[in-house]
Amino acid sequence: MLEKFSDVVVLGAGPAGSATALFLARAGYDVVLLDRAAFPRDKPCGEYLTPGAVKMLRDEIGVLPEMLASGARRLDKEAVVPHTACSFSGPTEALACPRVITDRVLLNQARAAGVRVAESFAVRNIFKEGGRICGVQGTGAQGDEQTAYRARVVVGADGTHSLLAREMGVVRPIPRLQRIALVTHYAAAESVSDSSVTMHLPGDSSDACCGVGAPCGPGGTQNVNIVVPITEAKKMAGRRQEYFEERLRRSFPQVWEQVSSQSQVGPLHSIGCFGHHTKRAADDSAVLVGDAATFIHPFTGEGVFFALRGAQLAAEAINLGFQKGDLSRRSLQSYDAARRAELLPRYRLCDAVQHIVHSPAMLEWAAARLRRSVSLTELLLQTIGDRARPADLFTLPNLRLALSTL
Repeated sequence: MLEKFSDVVVLGAGPAGSATALFLARAGYDVVLLDRAAFPRDKPCGEYLTPGAVKMLRDEIGVLPEMLASGARRLDKEAVVPHTACSFSGPTEALACPRVITDRVLLNQARAAGVRVAESFAVRNIFKEGGRICGVQGTGAQGDEQTAYRARVVVGADGTHSLLAREMGVVRPIPRLQRIALVTHYAAAESVSDSSVTMHLPGDSSDACCGVGAPCGPGGTQNVNIVVPITEAKKMAGRRQEYFEERLRRSFPQVWEQVSSQSQVGPLHSIGCFGHHTKRAADDSAVLVGDAATFIHPFTGEGVFFALRGAQLAAEAINLGFQKGDLSRRSLQSYDAARRAELLPRYRLCDAVQHIVHSPAMLEWAAARLRRSVSLTELLLQTIGDRARPADLFTLPNLRLALSTL
């Protein structure tokens, strides 16, 4: 078996993995990045990047110009259409960008920083020595040659089914957030020229949501996706396309009216959204980032921001551990502490939003107050968009602003 050595090996070349590898390579470490896919690869998602993610891509990573040149589109408005169809909206500085672009640009930036990338590499096993995680073993594209990548630190950025997270024994599923997303694209109507993204709640008050993006896909297509409980899997088995259209007609008639006269472009994809959190994201010589560490309902669209900021926090903790010569769990707990201080309040806010949007009465009550106050709407969207802290919602001036809408 061939063995290769590095300071850090990162599993998964999505936004979390590429960003972690990039930050560590810039700090001077020898980094290997592994992914089972061959790039460029597409991934079904809402194709939405929050203002906070856009700021990181511009200021911390430096790839925003390349993303815009590759087809990403700036958004200027976000809207939510509750069950009653009485919408509220506010300005934004978000971005619409297909994942095939986001992932390719970040991976290329990591390569440019000196990261060694192995595509089409399937990780099969995690190595441990003396109770410490010290590397991985797997096979390349041909599937015959066994290769071991040994490193002083292993980073799991391998998504919701993370092999490293399972090896660490830290995954805690969130049963109510086990869902399925159906994603496709439609040719945008000539009348669709605004740069906005809209989240629709079902008119029949069922448990679902539907996102409609700005034209940014291949040929200017629009991303249309619905997220439903995993219990709907039996209803869509063998008939996903029919289920998707039926669900749009029944639950989201406004969206169906918009897209039914347009051509569907490309296949309908389905992907599991398996909500979970982890007991901790750091272990001896190992950390988890992105969806491997925590995955929530995608309603607020903060996944890429969590991936990028989590990668930055992880890289800072790993760098500090290298400098101290201590990569033990105790040393790397600074990463867990940073996640609790900065990301946990955002996860909790997202969870609160999810509870509200899945309660028609609560959402209509909240929507009525937001429609009365442009300032309150903008503050909430800035917070969900990662440009304001959740704690800012509870400062005295903002509490007075909220009370004024009662």
